[in-house]
Amino acid sequence: MALAFHCRCTVKCAGLDWCYRHVVLALTPQPHGDSHLAGNTQLLEYGPQFRFTPEKNWMNDPNGLVYHDGIYHIFYQYNPNGAKWGYISWGHAISTDLVHWKHLPIALECEVDANGNIMEMFFSGSAVPLSFCPPTSYGQVIREGQQSQSIAFSNDNGLTWTKYKGNPVIPSPPPVPRSTLESQFGPYNARFGEWECPSLFPLFVDGNTASEKWIMLIGINPGGVVAGSGTQSIIGSFDGKTFVADLSDDFESTSSTFEELGWTATGDFVCTGPRKASTVNAGKIKGCLGNGIMTTCLSGGTGTGTIASPKFTITEDYISFLVAGDYYPDNPVSMNLVVDGKVVHRWQRGILDCHRCQPLPSAHLHIDEIVFSNSPKDKANWNDFGPDYYAAATYNGMPNPEGTLVGWMNNWGYANDIPTSTWRSAMSIPRRLVQQPLSSVLTLYTAALYSHNFSALQCGETEVNVPALYDARMKLALKFARGTGTKFGVCLRSNATNTQETVIGYDFLGQNVFVDRFKSGNDSFACTRKRDCQLDRCLLSRGK
Repeated sequence: MALAFHCRCTVKCAGLDWCYRHVVLALTPQPHGDSHLAGNTQLLEYGPQFRFTPEKNWMNDPNGLVYHDGIYHIFYQYNPNGAKWGYISWGHAISTDLVHWKHLPIALECEVDANGNIMEMFFSGSAVPLSFCPPTSYGQVIREGQQSQSIAFSNDNGLTWTKYKGNPVIPSPPPVPRSTLESQFGPYNARFGEWECPSLFPLFVDGNTASEKWIMLIGINPGGVVAGSGTQSIIGSFDGKTFVADLSDDFESTSSTFEELGWTATGDFVCTGPRKASTVNAGKIKGCLGNGIMTTCLSGGTGTGTIASPKFTITEDYISFLVAGDYYPDNPVSMNLVVDGKVVHRWQRGILDCHRCQPLPSAHLHIDEIVFSNSPKDKANWNDFGPDYYAAATYNGMPNPEGTLVGWMNNWGYANDIPTSTWRSAMSIPRRLVQQPLSSVLTLYTAALYSHNFSALQCGETEVNVPALYDARMKLALKFARGTGTKFGVCLRSNATNTQETVIGYDFLGQNVFVDRFKSGNDSFACTRKRDCQLDRCLLSRGK
C-alpha cells in the first residue's frame, strides 16, 4: 500500500495491559521530483502523488478504458469550463504502465449552440479497439431530457475521434423492431439507490483457466456502504445471455413477508418480513449491506417466535453472515444451524433458524447477507468499504482476463464541495478486483530503505523520527506479531498535538483492517458521523 505522510510516523497501540512482539517498520521513499503525472498536479495543494487527476477542472467517472497496441487509454467525464460538474465531455490520457500518464486533447467535447445552451453531453460508456460507444444526448435528434446510445470512432489509434453520422444507434426509448429484451438482472444486494455504471467481465479462479467466474460491478447512488455513492461487486455465472448471481440471502425484499421469501415464521413473526435497517433500533444498525435486514426487533421489542429458512444442502465449506445484537442470559435470542432436526451450531449474539423466546426488551438479533462459499469471503459485497470508490470500470482489450479496475475516488455526497481549487477529483490506483495495486506502482520507489525493529511495544504511542531524506512520499510496510492485545496501528500525517492524523490498523477481534480518518484534516465538506452499532462478519467453517 502506498501512503503519503510528513514529518512524523507514530506507531500507535490501543488498549490496556498488553504488548506486541517483533514489530518491524520499513519505509521506502519515492524521490522528490519524480513527475510521473503529466502537468504539475503533484505540486497542487491536496494533489495526489499516485493517482490520476486532470490538469485542471472537474473530473468524475472513468469511461472507455481500453488497452490497444501497448497503450492504456483512460477517458473520463470532464468539465472543460470549471471545477464543478457540468458541460460533461470526455477527457483523455494515455499511459504505457497505468502509472505515468500523458494528457491528450479532449476526445469528445460538450456542444453548445450560439447562445451557450447545451446541445450535447457525453456520459458513461465503454471502448473497444478502434471504436467506442458513449451514451449521449443529441439535441437535434433526441427529445430534451432524453439519453441515447451513440458511437464515435478513431482512425489514428485513439488520438482523435469522429462521431458516426447515423447516431443515435439506440435512441431512448428504443423502437421495438430494433431491439429485443434478452435478459435483466436485479434487484440484488444493495439496491436502494440509482444503479448505474455496470461492468461485466470474466476472471479465472486462482488462475485456473478451467474454472471461470463472472463479476458484475454496479455503481449505486445513494445507498453506498458509508453514505452517498459506492460500488458493489457480485460474483456469478454468465452464458452469453443471462447473468445469474451465486446463492445469497440479503433480505433486501422489505416489502415481502418471510413466507413469500420461502422462510417459515411462527408467533409474532407470522406475516412479517425483512425490515429496513434505518427503521430498527432508532436507525443505529450500521454496517449492513444494502438497506434490508432480518431482525427480531418486532412489536415494540416484545415479540416472540421463530424464523426458519427453507431446507438446503451444505455443499460448500463456509456459511458467512453479518450479525449484530445484544445478549441477555435471561432472554435467549439465538440463530441456530439445524441439521437433521438437531442444533449443531448456535450464535447467541450477535440460522437458518432464528428464535426469540421471552418478551423482554433490549435483547435483539439482527442478521444480514448470508452467503455460502468455499473460502471465508463474501460472494456479493462492496467492492471497497471506503466512501470514495465509485463507477469502477475495467480495461477492455487486455490479452488475458485480469480485471484491471479504475474507480472514481470521490463520493456524490460531497463531490462538488471538496476544498480543492483549480482541479477537483482523482482516480483510484489501478488494481485487480482484490485490494492489491498493480505491480507497476512499485516503479515509483527507489531501492533505499529505512527500517526499525521493536522487540516489544507496550500500549500507548511510540514515535518514530523519520530521517529528513524519507520525509516524503513513501511506501510503509509493517510486520508484527500479536502479544495479548486487540488492536495495532500506525498514525500517519500526525501533527505535533495529535489533532490531525490518519490511523491505519488491524483489529484482532474483528479480524479486519481499519482506516480511521476522523482527524485526517479538513472534513467540513462531508458528514463524518461515527457508527453506532457495527454489524460483524461471522463465519461457520464446515468440519472445523
